[in-house]
Amino acid sequence: MFKAMKARWQQGFRTHPFPGEDPLLPDGYRGRPVIETDLCPPDCDRCLAVCPTAAIAHRRQGLTLDLGRCIFCTACTRACEPGALRFSDDFHLAARTRSELEISGTGRIPLPPLEAPLRRLLGRSLKLRQVSAGGCNACEA
Repeated sequence: MFKAMKARWQQGFRTHPFPGEDPLLPDGYRGRPVIETDLCPPDCDRCLAVCPTAAIAHRRQGLTLDLGRCIFCTACTRACEPGALRFSDDFHLAARTRSELEISGTGRIPLPPLEAPLRRLLGRSLKLRQVSAGGCNACEA
């Protein structure tokens, strides 16, 4: 046990400087989808047809993408006109309500700061180490 404690002490902190600095993302990272409605031809629904989860829909405000259903497979980017639908390197994908996950265009999901009563209740204890997306947990072991 003392050996493990000594090793941990020598390792020091291994945390990332986020939110002070943006994290370094690997090449090929698929972040927030961006919909360029100007590049979409009228009455085109090729991206709707190829989406395996029906995450893309036509609404009153134009083409919308539901991040709660999207699996980031890029089938829509291959079917659309070049640049009309693409994945950016924006990693800000958090939302508080289900309706905030429906995006249209390039804007970020509005995420206001935590309210004072919740901040007082949770303090600094609200830290997420990682979110599992259904892996086998071998890497975490």
